[in-house]
Amino acid sequence: MHKEKLYPPIAMVKDFCSDTPEIFSIYDAALEKHLSEVTEYDIAKVITKTIKRFADEHEAKDYIFNLMVLDEWRKSKQVYTFSPQLYQLICEMDSDIVIENTIFEYLPNRTFYIDLPENGAKIEGVFVKYFHDDINNVIVLIALYENCFHATIAFGLDESDDLTFERFLKTISNNDLSEETKSLFCFAFNASLYLCSRNCDVKENRLQKDIYRPSRNIRDKFSEVRKWDVGYRISREKVNDTDLPHHVLPNENGRNRPRQHIRRAHWHTYYVGKGRSRRELRFIAPIIVNNIGDEMPVVVHKK
Repeated sequence: MHKEKLYPPIAMVKDFCSDTPEIFSIYDAALEKHLSEVTEYDIAKVITKTIKRFADEHEAKDYIFNLMVLDEWRKSKQVYTFSPQLYQLICEMDSDIVIENTIFEYLPNRTFYIDLPENGAKIEGVFVKYFHDDINNVIVLIALYENCFHATIAFGLDESDDLTFERFLKTISNNDLSEETKSLFCFAFNASLYLCSRNCDVKENRLQKDIYRPSRNIRDKFSEVRKWDVGYRISREKVNDTDLPHHVLPNENGRNRPRQHIRRAHWHTYYVGKGRSRRELRFIAPIIVNNIGDEMPVVVHKK
């Protein structure tokens, strides 16, 4: 009789503490005692030094970040499942953006797991954690593969600088990662921004809602997982580039203008609030540029 496969993020939690089953209890006790004095990263660093030896500093940091992420995730077990359509839009989107690095303050949860749609790869999903240390705001991403194989990066957001996708790309380029993992981290970065956007489409998963049973005493069971569906109300009519005119059209002044084409999904910021002093992030779905009389092929249905 085959043993039922554990839900991947829960499997990673169990795998992480297999050598030291009490690690989460030790860390939680230290957080409760010292968090008002030092950062959670410093606490995780001290705990890690007392229980384990590592070959190098990189391996030790990897363990520290994994401890921080998994300990907090198992307490809430928040999961976001992106629709295949939105997943594809985000993977293909233009990510040229400049915005305040405090944008991640708008995340619905500080620690969560992104469940990926079937993509033909051996990737299960990615953990995301946002936290503050003494100097920076930090995003930690953990790519989860089959059999609990994983890759971890941390991206520091200097409070004096704006957030740009180019800076994030430099961070992952400086790590020894496969192209597949880099692509996953790029998706996770933009997916996190999507959850911060003013017009994000998020709704609790109906099937999981019926079995969701949070427990005060954490048991690391699937019934403790709370799932959210993301982007399932976005419908996209596929428009191939070959469907559009491939010639240059004259405008009313007789001058040539670029042919009709599709602009990929992208970010846009709007100044809002009193005195237009705050920038608000919005996700803009693909649109037809130089459209001539036809309706746009992307519709976002809102309730």
